[in-house]
Amino acid sequence: MKLWHVHVFVALAACIAVAFYLLWPRGETSNGDARIRQNPAWKALSACSSLDSSDGQEHLDLLPDNHARYLLKSPLPNGEDLNVYGTWVFQADRNVYEITIADITAVFWLISSKENDSCRLVADPPGDSTRNWFPSTIDPAAYDPR
Repeated sequence: MKLWHVHVFVALAACIAVAFYLLWPRGETSNGDARIRQNPAWKALSACSSLDSSDGQEHLDLLPDNHARYLLKSPLPNGEDLNVYGTWVFQADRNVYEITIADITAVFWLISSKENDSCRLVADPPGDSTRNWFPSTIDPAAYDPR
């Protein structure tokens, strides 16, 4: 092998090694996991991601990958459960979450209380309390928003 071949081979190997070092994700199993952890909208929403309606008949799961799942707790007349999937997005300019289930979009504000470590999603318009969602671990009838 000629000397210039060795130099080209070493230079090419060094370039490949540097590229792998700079581009390889560190400590992550996938780039998707990193995006989820860095998503500030999910960070705020994660404590309120498993929710029940104010009457307790409906359940809503919001997932870190911006997917949503709606479940009607009482079975349909044919005995089947109603599971409908959708998405959620955070609209930073209005500070609201838009949740779309079965092509119907609703707008919610995330209300959190640091004093009693509680949260809820409040519907827009705020007067419609039947569309509020509470964490599944809280009894909505006993919920004290103070």
